[in-house]
Amino acid sequence: MIALWHWFLQVTGTADTSGKWYAFWSGFGSDLGELALIGGLATFVHRENCASKGCWRLGLHPYEKDGVTHRLCRKCHPALQGKRHTREEFLIHHRAKDST
Repeated sequence: MIALWHWFLQVTGTADTSGKWYAFWSGFGSDLGELALIGGLATFVHRENCASKGCWRLGLHPYEKDGVTHRLCRKCHPALQGKRHTREEFLIHHRAKDST
């Protein structure tokens, strides 16, 4: 049982080999930063992805329905239907926005 406990301490990096916390931060504790990066990436993808169920693309285009604004990708947005905006469409949009 002692050998199993010693093995667990060595694998997790908590064994006191050269300092009280050196083994932890060199071993198991160094993975905490990677876990934070993966968690941040997952949060970003969850927040910025398309609101359509099952769509994995980033939702870059706002869409309002029943007073609620959703973010949809260009494939799921009903006004775009997969096409890209042209320069003329952007100019028309900005002119209409500036006139209000």
